[in-house]
Amino acid sequence: MSVRKVFVCLVALILIAMVPSGTGRAASDGNNGGGTIPLLVKSRVPLTPDVAASIGTHAVHVSYVWPEINAMAVSVNPSRIAELAADPRVELVEADQQGQAPGRNPDGEDGAAAPAVLVPLPESSSSIQTWNQDMADTPGSGFDGTGVTVAVVDSGLPQNWEEFLPPGCVDLEHAAGFGAEGWGDFHSQVHAIRGVGGHVGLFPHGLAVSSVITGFPSELGPIGGAAPGVKILPVRVLNQFNFGWFSWFTAGIMHVGRLKADGSLPGPVVINFSIQASGNSAILTSAIDYAISHGVLFVTIAGNFGPFAPSISFPGRLPQSITAGAVGWRQEWSTPPTCPFPWFFASVP
Repeated sequence: MSVRKVFVCLVALILIAMVPSGTGRAASDGNNGGGTIPLLVKSRVPLTPDVAASIGTHAVHVSYVWPEINAMAVSVNPSRIAELAADPRVELVEADQQGQAPGRNPDGEDGAAAPAVLVPLPESSSSIQTWNQDMADTPGSGFDGTGVTVAVVDSGLPQNWEEFLPPGCVDLEHAAGFGAEGWGDFHSQVHAIRGVGGHVGLFPHGLAVSSVITGFPSELGPIGGAAPGVKILPVRVLNQFNFGWFSWFTAGIMHVGRLKADGSLPGPVVINFSIQASGNSAILTSAIDYAISHGVLFVTIAGNFGPFAPSISFPGRLPQSITAGAVGWRQEWSTPPTCPFPWFFASVP
């Protein structure tokens, strides 16, 4: 057996092993009664429609084609992975991996729970600047984000997002959703979760991120945001269980990059990607590079994979990413006199 054939067989075995079991990602295949494996493929040559169609003959289903980065997402029978990898037009094949919005620490250790404290909160008719925004000194910067679009590539927005975000701050014209549920699921068979442009989902993480950016109403008065003048562009790439796949992420980032490239978003554009993953992806990296090449700033998170080293998540560990992490101090959530009172509004060291 030639060295190339041995290499291709090893690639196929590795790709099969990388697909998580029990995730529901494998699709039923009527041809052989078995499942299909989702893969990302990069071509050696320009991905013209003819080349994409030819590569697609190895697959059961082609989900996405991104000619700008010579990549596509496909579902393939396990028995044909080696054949796909051996195609002379194929440069690389990689598993379509999972990523998620931060939640519990993956090792199950969240540390000691913060004590429940009832804090008397002030009332205000003007925007209240909380301590976390005060640390960034956004109110004193002289900039409020007017003219800037922030694409929140995340879980989209819930149906009642208008109750939480300032009027007119969401770009519904270019909002979109990729990969996740369509018109309902077993949680909600009657009420559509897709909405305008596919941006409406069930998980609230995207709303939380958007409200930090724009600010949000509360019983105490409006809470100030980091950039209250921006337009939020919701792009949904997470499902109702708070995770998604690299193919969905790639599609969402390419959507924003294309909008910037064709002039649909003429002002400054920022992608906020608050999603973490442990694995790497050359194709998702190519999508990020494509967006950046058209002037988009790509901002993401360090992730919650610590404290072991190296624990920065993907894509936060990419040098071209602007990566943010959270900081704090000992006994940050404690009551006076240990911590300034009330800590949520106070200026702190």
